[in-house]
Amino acid sequence: DSMSFIRRLVFEGEARIRGLAEGCTKVMLWRLRLQPLLSGSGVIAQA
Repeated sequence: DSMSFIRRLVFEGEARIRGLAEGCTKVMLWRLRLQPLLSGSGVIAQA
């Protein structure tokens, strides 16, 4: 499926830009995306 291929490329690109290990999971990337939002809204974000 071409959409899943594109999504995978985007996640891999984000991982490289952020300096994450090659085996980084999508969950780790989601946490990086959501952490500034959660900490700014008064919810305590755990590292």
